[in-house]
Amino acid sequence: MTDANVRAVMKRSILVGIASVLSITHAACSPVDGRDRDADATNAADATASADVSDGSALDAEAPRDAAALEDRRAVDAAGNCPADLAACEYPGAALPVACVGCTSAVPITITDPMTGRVIPLAVRYPMRAGSFPVVIWSHGGGLLANAHTNNEQWGDAIASAGYIVIHLSHVPFNESTAVATCALASIPPAACMQGTDPNDSEAPLVTIVRPRDVIAVMDQLTALATRLARPGGPTIDDTRVVVAGWSAGSRAPSMLFGATRRLTPTITRFTMADRRPVASVMISPAGPGFFGFFNDGPMDNSFRAMRGPVLVMTGDNDVKADNPTLTGAIRRGAFDLQPAEPSRGLLFSRLPRGVGGHETFNLEQLGDADPRIDRLSRALRSTMLAFLDATVRREPAAIAWLATDRPRLIAGDAEWTRR
Repeated sequence: MTDANVRAVMKRSILVGIASVLSITHAACSPVDGRDRDADATNAADATASADVSDGSALDAEAPRDAAALEDRRAVDAAGNCPADLAACEYPGAALPVACVGCTSAVPITITDPMTGRVIPLAVRYPMRAGSFPVVIWSHGGGLLANAHTNNEQWGDAIASAGYIVIHLSHVPFNESTAVATCALASIPPAACMQGTDPNDSEAPLVTIVRPRDVIAVMDQLTALATRLARPGGPTIDDTRVVVAGWSAGSRAPSMLFGATRRLTPTITRFTMADRRPVASVMISPAGPGFFGFFNDGPMDNSFRAMRGPVLVMTGDNDVKADNPTLTGAIRRGAFDLQPAEPSRGLLFSRLPRGVGGHETFNLEQLGDADPRIDRLSRALRSTMLAFLDATVRREPAAIAWLATDRPRLIAGDAEWTRR
């Protein structure tokens, strides 16, 4: 596709109108800027309640800026890099106001997994617009935590503002009964399942099982959850378009649900929990072979060879944790390199050296950093995520065209963008 065609497709997509703008109110809504959540959500709803937009004018007001940015891309293509204003290269996703329920303890949302008895807290970020929206189920990083559903707000806000309902779940610690039930679900005797270790330890087989199982429990209850969260004039969950995503340890559920296998115990060496319902997987800062049960015994026998797509992987040379320095970017990218070669998969790999940004950069925690190298990478991560979602979930021509260019690399500045 020529650059002229790319610009034309993207421009047509940007000018598509939104059918309606209706009010949304909820007792625990939180706009993205973090101000008083209840008051701001109500004020925002009041401000839009009288606007009945059906002619596309909601986006027409933004069209001159976007059209100008798209025209500037001719200079980008001619020079082979992005201008000082990175907006000329970034994917022009939607920028809808965002609210959240469950982000504070005032109105807790929980589901109970009937198979394990685990009570799973949730936070739901959503665009403040009427309509049916795709769902991104987000698995947090770190260990098993009681309140981690309130983490990863940077990614949650970015994705929700692009027109997705983001469900953050907390992978809570085990108690004795939930640990035994989770082991039984995988048909593993508790002694082998726990291996005499703390069942909440990141290396314990129980943790390998429970992260994808928690996500499956959320998918199983999406219809009921949609009913619980429904409000007149508010957004609704489209449970036919579900994406699983996560950062760091949170990338393990997206990988396993798409067919990755792991060594669980000395006798269970090929364990997976594949599920056909999600339509796309996003793995940010994944573990590679040699860590947490992922393995590579050759091209026909490794953890990732049977993964289906579409899959987006984002990591880099600077994606290193101080407390786990041997898990390098070169190892992390094995989660992409060992997958089957097909065009529904993409890798954004930073070439920034260790010490320039870090593991937290990939959690979008350094967007706007004073170091322009870190800010560029952060903006590339955000743009690539949003374009991937729109391309794979919505089949947006503009997003498909954007991913077909070298813009993810150009924004990042020192990076690799690979599709295969």
